[in-house]
Amino acid sequence: MSISSRSTPSRPTQVLLLVDDKPGHSNQVEGLARIVAEHVDLKVERRRIDLAAFARGPIRRFIARHARRSRTFWVRVLFGIDLSRLTPPDVVITSGVKTLSAGRFVAAHFGAKLINCGLADSDDRRHCTAVLVPFTGFVREPNMVYCPTPNLVQPEQLPVPRKLGRESDFAGADASLLLGGPSQEFDYSEAEWRVIADFVRKSGSDLGIRWTVAGSRRTPDAASVLFTELARAGVCRYFDYRATGSLSMSELYSADLVVLTEDSLSMFCEALASRRPVCTIRPASVEASLQDEIVENALLKRQACRLRIADLDIETFLEAILRVEPSAVDYRGEIWRAVEPLFAPAAAR
Repeated sequence: MSISSRSTPSRPTQVLLLVDDKPGHSNQVEGLARIVAEHVDLKVERRRIDLAAFARGPIRRFIARHARRSRTFWVRVLFGIDLSRLTPPDVVITSGVKTLSAGRFVAAHFGAKLINCGLADSDDRRHCTAVLVPFTGFVREPNMVYCPTPNLVQPEQLPVPRKLGRESDFAGADASLLLGGPSQEFDYSEAEWRVIADFVRKSGSDLGIRWTVAGSRRTPDAASVLFTELARAGVCRYFDYRATGSLSMSELYSADLVVLTEDSLSMFCEALASRRPVCTIRPASVEASLQDEIVENALLKRQACRLRIADLDIETFLEAILRVEPSAVDYRGEIWRAVEPLFAPAAAR
């Protein structure tokens, strides 16, 4: 498959995209390829990665260190990839442990550049040409490149959102609610999911907001049950990831405003890129994490607002969201400037 480009070098740059079952990872890989294709002629091949059940943690790392003479065998056993059937790539793009693990083998076998979207541990990082991270604290680390999180949002292809300047503007407004779930840093009680569901019901009846709610891989059953019941009552539309899969960027971000749980950095960056008012909601049980830098920077610039779930009601929501000034930044330009040196020979052809 070829992705069109404004430049037409004599030979397209062959790029291999390795994706897993996590939309947050695959959207970064696909998003980066799309951005680069605006500047460089790419020929793209994709492979879905499933890591063998026995090859977790230390076992995976041991094999990666000691299997240099038998890469072809181990790539087939660990990841189900037949290297003889791959077009030799110039660049391999990954995101997440599974795809980066496979990418190490593939890039080494073909002598390709290896670019990972997101943090990598020190062992994996040594094998990367570049690790793209949106955290300023890592810019001095070897192979680390500061870069906004790539995504597939194309704001110019989304409908123009309605201007929300006062309470009456919310009557008939479309809103997306994106649900994450428990993670290493975030945990949610069943009572907090009920607060969110009650807010959707009340803001729909009192303000006239039309809600589309999307669950994710981590959304717990208790939350899904609540929003399924609301959907059956006609209060909102609800898409359970386990039943429908991930919605498209257009379906998620065509709304007039976006509300999301704060546990997903990829969702937050996508929401900012959509150039909509963004409200992030967080539970009581939260530990400090690297993504605090991204969220707090957006809060400081008034590109988003933050509410504790315990405080989520119509009055506090209106007070917060009406102060938001949606981001006008085209993150794709920043991302290209960050990765351009990695594709410089191709871009210059």
